[in-house]
Amino acid sequence: MFNISIVITVHREKEFLFPAISSMEAALSKIPRHLVCEVLFNLDNSDEFTKDIVNSLAIDKKKILYTEFGDPSFARNNAIKESRGDYIALLDGDDLWSENWLSECIKYFNENPSLVDTTILHPEYNYIFDTANVLVRQGDANSDLFDTEFLRFSNYWDALCFTKKSIYDLVQYKANDKAKGIAHEDHLWVCETLNKDINHILVKDTVHFKRRRHGSVSSDALIKGAKVKPNSFSYYG
Repeated sequence: MFNISIVITVHREKEFLFPAISSMEAALSKIPRHLVCEVLFNLDNSDEFTKDIVNSLAIDKKKILYTEFGDPSFARNNAIKESRGDYIALLDGDDLWSENWLSECIKYFNENPSLVDTTILHPEYNYIFDTANVLVRQGDANSDLFDTEFLRFSNYWDALCFTKKSIYDLVQYKANDKAKGIAHEDHLWVCETLNKDINHILVKDTVHFKRRRHGSVSSDALIKGAKVKPNSFSYYG
């Protein structure tokens, strides 16, 4: 068993994977020495060049999964099932963490032990770059402006979070359906966790750097106008 499993979802990122790994290593360098982490590369429908890069990386306690699900839901569920950590930290192969991300998450749970089993931690900010240039403060459940009705239209948080593995056992990602225009599995997962009384908390002064590029899974879903699967937050009373 490990304290933390870092699950890196990889498709066809090629050289974009290098800065993502650098940001992960910077974050790992800031956590307490007694914590033991595994790094699990979740390669789904990946190209040979990206596979070669992952295989060449000299990372301690590295595990590689090769799958052909073609659906982020199944790929993430499988990787989390194969992980051996008490906590899961998700990273996509073309995104980056601020170097204080892991250490601040650990600090938050150490200071709030009663929340550990019922809380998902998110970075305070997302900086979206490459084909976009946007700084977003994510949804703050403690703000007077927070309203779950917003979830009818958009997601307050993305998938890159830090939480107990047991929460993923409680709420797994549901399959997308491209033929019916259903996508955005992370949005649906947020709705279903809220229905289970799971808290979503921002970790102060942390940032995730999200690369928006042509041809990514999320970009394709937006271009095609895909919608989140209808759920309890979708309807007007």
